[in-house]
This record gives sequence, C-alpha cells and structure tokens, in this order.
Amino acid sequence: MSRIAMFGGTFNPPHRGHVEAARACVRALALDCILLMPAGIPPHKQLPANTPSAVHRLRMTELCAREIEHARVCTLELEREGKSYTADTVRELKKRFPDDTLWLVVGDDMLESFARWREPESIAAICRLAALQRKPEKERDIERAAQQLRLSIGARVDIVKNPVLPLSSTQYREGQNGEMLLETVQRYICHHGLYRPRPALDEVRLRMGRILSDRRLQHTLRVEQEAAELARIWKEDEYEARLAALLHDCAREMPVEKQLNLLEKYGIIIQYDSKEYPQLLHALTGSVLALREYGAPPSVAQAIRSHTLGSPGMSLLDKILFIADSIEPGRAYPGLEQLREKARRDLDSAVIDNMEQTCAYVCAQGKRPHPDAYLALDAMKREKNNERA
Repeated sequence: MSRIAMFGGTFNPPHRGHVEAARACVRALALDCILLMPAGIPPHKQLPANTPSAVHRLRMTELCAREIEHARVCTLELEREGKSYTADTVRELKKRFPDDTLWLVVGDDMLESFARWREPESIAAICRLAALQRKPEKERDIERAAQQLRLSIGARVDIVKNPVLPLSSTQYREGQNGEMLLETVQRYICHHGLYRPRPALDEVRLRMGRILSDRRLQHTLRVEQEAAELARIWKEDEYEARLAALLHDCAREMPVEKQLNLLEKYGIIIQYDSKEYPQLLHALTGSVLALREYGAPPSVAQAIRSHTLGSPGMSLLDKILFIADSIEPGRAYPGLEQLREKARRDLDSAVIDNMEQTCAYVCAQGKRPHPDAYLALDAMKREKNNERA
C-alpha cells in the first residue's frame, strides 16, 4: 500500500513556494508519491488573460517536479473537458489507486472554505486532507477549521507546517519577485515569451498578405493549418505552431542583397556561402525578422531558423514546422500521403524520412546538399536510436 498525495493548482507559473510546499508534504506525510496536477478550467476562478496554454503550464510543472523527491506530474485535469471539479478528480484517482492511502493537499485558506466546495463529503470520504499551514500566526485558525470539518463531515485532516515566505504566481505575473522562480522555469518562460503581449495572429496574417505574393501567402496559410493540426496531435502549443508557420517564409521573397544588409544590421554572421545556397538564406533572415520586428518569442524564431535544413537538437516545435512545410496540402510529390500519415503517428520518423528524401532530391539535381542537412539528419537518427534503446 502506497501513500499518495494530489497537489493541484493552476501553476501559472509554478514557483519555489510550490516546490517547498510539496517537499514539506513528502516529509510530513512520508509520501511514496506526490502528484502535481495542473488545473484545466478551474470552477472557482477565471484564468488571467495572459495565462499560457495548458501545454506550457504542464511543461513548467514538469520542470519543478524534477526538484521534488517522489514527485510526478498528472495530466488528469488538463485532459478533462469543461470545468474540472476536485470531487471528480479524487474519484478517478481512487479508481487508479484503489488500495492506497490518498491525500488532497489544500492551502490554509482553502481549508476554511472547504465545506462550500462541490461535494465536500464525497471528497472527504475518499481521501484525507493535507492542510498547509504557511504562517505561524494561522495555527489556531487552521486547527479550528480542521476540527470543524472533522465534526461536520467526518474529514480526516493532517496539518502540514510549511513556514516559507508567502509567494504567489500573481506576484510574478504582475512583474514582481522574479527570483521566486526556479532558474529552469525562468529560462523556459523567456524562451517561449510567456507572460508578455503576444503578436495577434490575425494581424500577422494581414502583414503577410501585404508582403507576400498570393502564391506564397496561400502556401503559408496551408502550412499554418498543417502545423496547428500537428500541434494538437503532439501536444505542442498551438499558438506558437501557428505563429511560426505564418512567419516561416516572411523573408522568402526578399532580395538576397536586402537580406544580407538586414543580417549585417543585426550583427548576424552567415555560416555558409549565400551564393551557393541562396534559397536557404530566408530561414536565417526570417528568424531574425520574427524575433526583432514581429515580436515572436525565441522558440518561434528558432523553429523558423531550422525549417529548411533542420538542426541538431530540434525541439518539438522545430519538428512540427519542418514537416508541416513539406506536407501541406498544396505540395505534390511521390510518397507525400505516406509521409503525411507518418507525421501523425511517428513525427521523428517522418522528419528523418523527409530529410533523407530532400538530400536525395538535391543530389539527383546534380547539386550538393548543405553540410548542415547531414548534421541534422545524423542528430535525428541518433535521437531516434536513443529512444529505442
């Protein structure tokens, strides 16, 4: 029989306070496992307008889980459609762990309002409550609330002392106390441009309509739809997939000389002969424009930079844009439908196949594939082999 606690929250973003509270529960309750559970659509509050997607909140929570002994991330509430109620969650957990002792972690303020939750008696019958006491001066209040719940609904309440500095995700969203985040979470937020104004997709589409030919624009819009579908399948942020697709060819029809001047303006050094590979230059130029002139996050700029050749260590977003550009419905070449189907069930294999086909096509034209294309292909094959090992 295991001892398991559920620690839920919007994790918007997860911070050191969450980490310390989870550690305190592991120690005080001798837990075998603590489940960090990002909320889907909470019934008791509206998520702020700048809230990142569920994908991003999940990945930030996964970064925090690495710092907590016996921690795992559970996606149960994120997978549930509509409002997510705790009573439904604990019932599902009991089905998954029928013979184990379960706790629901609640804050001191939540304990005081617990009797007004949806089905508090059902929750209390299924699991114990682990009430976090965050302030010493709240000891008497939290014990009084616990005793009332014991008497009124038969709740089993364990009080976990967690004397840490009061931290709140709201503080970070309002621009305060950046040190409250783990470094890994802070880097993730910066890389994806979270908690800052994002380019509006409709406005980006209008801007692309002004600078691209109709043929190139229609290709771009098809890539957007393909990337969005792949993002939904592979649990990537759909907004970033759409933005990367919309901007991936923003420099494609720009004269080479103008691209070179722009790269010089931003101090970007080209790593290859632009005369030998002029068709590749737009990926680099486009990534710079996306970042500097369209306000895209670094993650999107990175995907645009690698969408022609790929690159070692490609992210999920990189792979989605890379393959979406090659399999959008306007393309026509032998094996396209098989590649499209493979991209939906084995993305890495589809990327590898596409890289190999592209290198073979370039060679068949009597040209030399760029050396970076082979580097990216070798890296993808190593990554795939490591997955199998």
